Amino acid sequence: MPTLLVADRMIDLFGRWPIDDSSHDSVANEFLSLATETDFVSLRVAGCAEDVGVVLECADSSHVVGSKEAGPLRVFRALLTHFAEMAEDESGTPPDPYGDRLRLERATAAGRVRLNVEFANTKEIQYLAIVKATRAAA
Repeated sequence: MPTLLVADRMIDLFGRWPIDDSSHDSVANEFLSLATETDFVSLRVAGCAEDVGVVLECADSSHVVGSKEAGPLRVFRALLTHFAEMAEDESGTPPDPYGDRLRLERATAAGRVRLNVEFANTKEIQYLAIVKATRAAA
């Protein structure tokens, strides 16, 4: 069985996230862990309808994949808010909860990696983009 690419695994992860908004921290950390496996990954709301829910588009360094039904918009927006809270915990600087550029560091088997995270979380647009930077300072 071929290994799924990062974008496919992110869409799958979001689709399995409990609707009750639990586990923000574990899901956010899983997203960041997946992001360390590629140079770039983004997740955005491509559409939202009452009868379907959120339609997400996820792109990684090699391809783009979409979801047909990924759950309510509030779940994705809660995840974006949680990224802002994580960055504040790590840096001590309060980010703008409606959109910001953040730096987070994560440990990997190859050493610490810095992830540059950009997100927007407004009524009009919701997206998350993560770029793997050079290795973080030791």
